[in-house]
Amino acid sequence: MPAPRLAAVIEVVPGSTGEVPVDLVRAAYRASRHGTVVLVLNGVSSARVDRALDAVVGQTTGVQGVVYCLPAGLALVLRQAGRPRLASAGTSALRAELASHGVPVLPLDSVLRRLDRLGGVVGRRARTLQPGR
Repeated sequence: MPAPRLAAVIEVVPGSTGEVPVDLVRAAYRASRHGTVVLVLNGVSSARVDRALDAVVGQTTGVQGVVYCLPAGLALVLRQAGRPRLASAGTSALRAELASHGVPVLPLDSVLRRLDRLGGVVGRRARTLQPGR
């Protein structure tokens, strides 16, 4: 059985006050209808991302889901799964890592628009999950 197509690699970093970018991770989950989406967790725990996804997991059908990795594990993921259709990174280190694998990195707003088209509409107002929630 062939590996699922890699739809996107998205770096998830906390906002300025430590919040999880809820709209981003939810859009990534919805977009996984069209292939695997890798969320590179950089300073954000998988438990906090899971809580951000709780509201959409039961309501969204036909998804492959998201795969979490840490920045140090991205090279292995790319070697195993190939080039993603979309990539966004908030840190220069991850942009460099993606570029070293021939993956173009798009601005976050562009990736959000494209994820919207792949997986459904993201709310107009960006929501965040505050630290500790």
